[in-house]
Amino acid sequence: MHCKKPTEEVLMWILMYADDISLACDTAEKLRVAVTTMDATFLCWGLTTSTKKTKVLVVGRNAAAQAAESIITLRGDQLEVVSQFNHLGSVFTSDCTLDAKMTHRVTAANSAFQQLRRIVANDW
Repeated sequence: MHCKKPTEEVLMWILMYADDISLACDTAEKLRVAVTTMDATFLCWGLTTSTKKTKVLVVGRNAAAQAAESIITLRGDQLEVVSQFNHLGSVFTSDCTLDAKMTHRVTAANSAFQQLRRIVANDW
């Protein structure tokens, strides 16, 4: 793989400052190719993809059945298939509902309020 094209160079400079990246593919096979390509590109730039932190989320009506077929490996390690994950402050779930996201937001808001409440209460 060559990393000399100007567009690849610009893209990699952007990605080098990101610690959260998502890949969206409509088939497991396309995801396998995308993950392998991403990892090869990272290696070309001296970066490594953490196989322990990299997760697979299958979404849709038959997510559970498709998850069993969506075995993705990276450098010999099988990536974990999860039913939900957090990405850039949002919760994504395999059933595409907002329940987990709303719970996460309410919990975060409550935590922020409790911290602010301690500060305000000490000033009175």
